[in-house]
This record gives sequence, structure tokens and C-alpha cells, in this order.
Amino acid sequence: MIVKELTEESEVMDAKAVCDKRAGKTSDRDFSKYSGDVPLRGYKASPVKIWMNDDELDTNGKYVKDIRIEVSIDALKSYFNLK
Repeated sequence: MIVKELTEESEVMDAKAVCDKRAGKTSDRDFSKYSGDVPLRGYKASPVKIWMNDDELDTNGKYVKDIRIEVSIDALKSYFNLK
């Protein structure tokens, strides 16, 4: 996981708007409350690897065990039309 503090006003306010929308709140547009050395700073976390759960079956289709399968981040971005 790569984590980066958001410092640009546009990044901070965009992230704040997304979080407020999810919480059903009105977005506070005061950048000074979320920048500098204040407790309410924003961060962006970007995964380096992603996995999903799956199962392994024997030749008769009977469950054997749970397994994790790596998901391609590029394929996932492409699927959702992301950069």
C-alpha cells in the first residue's frame, strides 16, 4: 500500500466532498481545517497488490479449501474506466 498525504487544495476538497456525500453530510469548503498541521488531514491510499477469495475444488467439483487469487490492478482499472 502506498499512502500519500493530500496537500493540494483541490485534492483535499474533492476527497472531502466524496466522504461527505457517502456520510450524507454537506461538504465544508474551508480548506484551512484540513491542511497544515491539523488533526483532520486527508490521505490517499493506493494498493500495490489486490487479492480476492476463491475456493479450490477437486476433480468431482467438491470443495477442498479457500484460496486467494491476485487481481490485476491494471485490469481492474480498465474495467472501471479509471486511469
